[in-house]
Amino acid sequence: MGPHLPSHYLGYSDSDSRLTQYIHELRDVSDVSGDVKKNSKSFGKTTRYDNYPQLGVQLAFENNILDCIHVFNAGIDGFARSYGGMIGNGISMTSTNADVVKELGEPPLKGGGPHIRERIWISYPKLGIQVNFDSQVNKADPLCIHFGLVSKESDWSMLCNVSDIYWKTKALVSSERRRKKRERIKK
Repeated sequence: MGPHLPSHYLGYSDSDSRLTQYIHELRDVSDVSGDVKKNSKSFGKTTRYDNYPQLGVQLAFENNILDCIHVFNAGIDGFARSYGGMIGNGISMTSTNADVVKELGEPPLKGGGPHIRERIWISYPKLGIQVNFDSQVNKADPLCIHFGLVSKESDWSMLCNVSDIYWKTKALVSSERRRKKRERIKK
């Protein structure tokens, strides 16, 4: 098993050598040879996501400070490999919705689902944790596909998660299209 998800790195500068060391440790347990490829995406002037598709990890920075750590299973949002490190709290990337609730208790925030074309998600703001599940594959007890560790100071209404932004935008667009179709029918 690889290194633990480094919650203690939240709040560190993007130039901190410990973040680089963490990526190297993940590379070693993921059997990735050579350099690890990183692609970065920026949103506005202050938000940047450093994606490591070969490692299944995304580091999200706000004003060059690590604000969120996201880990993914292979094939989700362009990540080629599943996260190879340990998550902790009895949770792994093979955990199901029931497994997470068993370990962490009933989540104070939850939503999504196939009926609204959004991934199922559960959040524990006091712990700084959000977990997304693939509700399309196993509707009875969906598999964890994304685990987000967020700085407890983060604005939870603006959870830094590109995947969530994509799915919520898609749901809003679908809703708007249905509304316009109903208006056309009424006329």
